[in-house]
Amino acid sequence: VIATRWTFAALLTLLLAPMLALALLTSHACGTLLSSDFYKEQLREAEVYDFLYDELLLAAVEDAIESDEGLPPGVDVGADEVVASLRDALPPDWLQEQVEAAIDSAGPYFLNDADAFSLSVDLNERADAAEAAALSLMERVDLHESFFAEEVPEVVAKRLREDGELPLGIQITQEEAVAAIERVVTPRHVGAQQTEAAEALAEYLVGRRDSFAFTFTFTERTPELEHELTEIFEQADLEGYVRREVLAPALDENVTADVVMPLGVVVSREEIRAAIEAAATSEWLQVETMRLVDEIVPYLSARKDGFSLIVPLVERTDAAIRELTVTVKEKYAQLLTSVPMCTSAQLRALARDGAVDLCLPEGFTTDDFLWAVGIDVEASLGEAVHEMTPDEVTFTERDLLAETLGTDAGELILDLRETMRDGLTIDEEDLREALAEQDEGLPSALDTLREGFSEGWTWTEQDLRDVIADPTSPDAEVALANFDRARGAVGGLRLLLALPLVFALGLVAGAGFLGGRTWPARLGWAGGALAFAALIAIILTGPLYGSVVGGALETARAEATIGEDETSRILTDKLWDTVTDVSDDIIGVVRFRALLIFALGIAGVAGGIALARRKPRPATPPSAETQPTPPDSAAAAETPTSEGEADGQAGEAVEAEVATPTEGGTAETPEAESAE
Repeated sequence: VIATRWTFAALLTLLLAPMLALALLTSHACGTLLSSDFYKEQLREAEVYDFLYDELLLAAVEDAIESDEGLPPGVDVGADEVVASLRDALPPDWLQEQVEAAIDSAGPYFLNDADAFSLSVDLNERADAAEAAALSLMERVDLHESFFAEEVPEVVAKRLREDGELPLGIQITQEEAVAAIERVVTPRHVGAQQTEAAEALAEYLVGRRDSFAFTFTFTERTPELEHELTEIFEQADLEGYVRREVLAPALDENVTADVVMPLGVVVSREEIRAAIEAAATSEWLQVETMRLVDEIVPYLSARKDGFSLIVPLVERTDAAIRELTVTVKEKYAQLLTSVPMCTSAQLRALARDGAVDLCLPEGFTTDDFLWAVGIDVEASLGEAVHEMTPDEVTFTERDLLAETLGTDAGELILDLRETMRDGLTIDEEDLREALAEQDEGLPSALDTLREGFSEGWTWTEQDLRDVIADPTSPDAEVALANFDRARGAVGGLRLLLALPLVFALGLVAGAGFLGGRTWPARLGWAGGALAFAALIAIILTGPLYGSVVGGALETARAEATIGEDETSRILTDKLWDTVTDVSDDIIGVVRFRALLIFALGIAGVAGGIALARRKPRPATPPSAETQPTPPDSAAAAETPTSEGEADGQAGEAVEAEVATPTEGGTAETPEAESAE
């Protein structure tokens, strides 16, 4: 029976070893992992808030700068400057305060200790610092370079025709157009207005303005623009433009019929047009084109609302008539070659002013004949041509706009005038479009940021549940049910984590009661079992943990960082450092508690031995009057009555009771049982 009890006590001791290690782990986990304070403490110990700025954000910004896209043109800012500005706007201490407040609020909800939570973050107190940080970053932006690196070339390419031709006969390439604009819109001019624009934008970003709009003005650059336009027109084919767009439409509208001279000589409308066009010499056109430039340049620069170029044609028409007179006389000369010579009778009739058939007197030239018959070619032709041709042609801005209506060139003229007159306005819609081109989610992030500064952020359990139960997901209800089930299981998890400790205590008690039959023996057995199990826990959390678990963590860490970029690698390293530190802390606490339990077990064994060896109190001898005399005096003489002999027998019995020859337990001998 005794051997069986010892066997079961030894088995319970063996079971106690892993159960005690598990109990130590679960009890510590129940007090840490299920406590909000644990997570706040771990974040502090890991120095996460400084790490965020000193390493993670720094690496992320450096990766962004060094990526293929890189920074936009004109942005000359380093990663350290960006991170420093962010730190000034939202310092680590402030961030820690907000995170810990969030953990205090939401932690009990996730741990099923509360039915609701509400997170509130008010960025308004950081608005001044954030605005100053934004301005410091915007000072590093060369807006002029940014405009002329992308925006201006894109606009010019869109507005110019494919062959680079503009109205008014202008021939200019995209590169030449951009260079001309850059000479008008100088870095100094843009920089003088950039500071004011940056201040307006910064106020909008921190929610101090409901809208954002800033207008870059260019009216003070009007002389420079007109100078550039004049030089462009000097290189243009304005003569051809005046012929095509000013003179030709006027002739098309007015010279519509032939001129019939006496004797049936006809001057066609084509001949009349050709003569007038020939009379418009290059020298004459050069004068008129310079007048056109003087009129149209102030209109394009928006210094004038319109223009009117009046081109006089009387002189050119007279010159054309003189040329046509020669042509008509040649036609008359050709006609007279087929006219017969006058007879004597016809000559006598002519002398009497009589009517005769057409004939040419002998010796008459064409001029003599035309004089004789009263035909003044130049006068007749001049009257007819002047009657059909205008004295002057007027070309205004309406004609220019009608010519370019619906074309890129027409839009360019209107845009140029509008920009010079009203300036270039950039508002929040332009900002949102630019952000959306980078990432579709940036406009929404901008709204969230502005809301945080102007109204603050508030997030409750209902917002969390709305995120979990995403209406676009077909499994929204299932996800929400799983979340509620997980929260409900936290209470059961606490109970479950406490069970190993209860089992361990039960195993300690079982080993003590099975191994010993006296209280000193039971204490010795329980202490021995506890010391043995604690020793195993010390070994597990000491050398074994360092060699097995520590090595496995390092291997997993090395594999996790393979092929990652710098930012991901830094974040992964930090996560593994935190996991390793938490693991080491937990194991360290468990090992310390195991040492305490080992000491407690040894103390139990020592206490059991001490109690077993304690001297028993001697019994009170009876008095002589009441004690009968034993009949057999010889037998009484043989009974040990000395105090030394009695103490010796009692000590042998107790020592046998607490002897511990077996593993972790206390063995009782048959003599001890009889002594008991």
